Amino acid sequence: MYTVVTWSPSTTKKQDKENRKLFRHGEELTIFLMNIEAFSTKKGLAIAQKFLLAHQCLMAIDESTTIKSPTASRTKNVLKLRDHAKYRRILTGSPVTKSPLDLYTQCYFLDPYYLDFSSYYTFKNRYAMMVDRNVGSHSFKLVTGYIRLDELNSKLENFSYRVLKEDCLDLPDKVYMKRSVPLSPEQLKAYVEMKKHALTELEGSQTTAASALAQMIRLHQITCGHLATDDGEVRPLKNNRISELLNILEEVDGKLLFGRYTVMILKKLQTYFQKNMERTVWRLSLVILLIAIAKILLLASKIEKALYDFLWAIQEPEGMVSLLLLVTLLCITVTAMI
Repeated sequence: MYTVVTWSPSTTKKQDKENRKLFRHGEELTIFLMNIEAFSTKKGLAIAQKFLLAHQCLMAIDESTTIKSPTASRTKNVLKLRDHAKYRRILTGSPVTKSPLDLYTQCYFLDPYYLDFSSYYTFKNRYAMMVDRNVGSHSFKLVTGYIRLDELNSKLENFSYRVLKEDCLDLPDKVYMKRSVPLSPEQLKAYVEMKKHALTELEGSQTTAASALAQMIRLHQITCGHLATDDGEVRPLKNNRISELLNILEEVDGKLLFGRYTVMILKKLQTYFQKNMERTVWRLSLVILLIAIAKILLLASKIEKALYDFLWAIQEPEGMVSLLLLVTLLCITVTAMI
């Protein structure tokens, strides 16, 4: 059995009740989840320290590159707490984001002796090439490269474990597919004019390109189905991209990610679905009507069969008695209604 409590900076009675679970002692495992930004606050730091002092804890930092900067306040606070945790772990998919120097505070959190450097600056002097630079009255050391990386890698191998995605996930290979979408006549006209003359006109508004880079941007805009005029107005162009996108939606299952022009694409999809909503509602109403008619015909068929069986039954003497009883009941019912 275990208890999971998620950190929240709110001071409601409900949250206070949840926080009290953190300090119960027993055989039950207690898991306390905090976002890394909470360690930048006094309240988050205080409750984390109180929790660590109350238990023999394993403290784990997910996405440990969030503590790579030795001057950041949250990094300093996390390193203060490390001494209160009996066990420490870090997890990340990319321990080095900008430079090998990112490793120092991540490894220091685990154990200061893993890299065997007493400070960040001695670590930096060992593995970075630096030159002196002066800006006005200030001087500083500029990192120009890195050295002894083989030595650093060998140290990391002694206390780190790497798992590749293909070793733990059974995922199919990525499939990249290019789709060619033909330009509409309006797009083609604007594209040819912009490419040849570095200008085009759309509904009385002119768009020009003063440089080769601006011309490339305009050509890209045209192929995407819109164009910014010299007046700053964005004009839509008739294009086939939405219809192709709808074809893709019909072919795939699950989620779809848009890389660029997300807002514009969603607006166009919204307009498309609004135009087709009335047609969809009409079709749905027709289906409901047909279902209702089918049910009525089925009920009529059952009534017809029951009536036929009844008329056949009253031909016998016992059936006449049943008919008289039925008529009597109907008369009583009608009288009561009146």
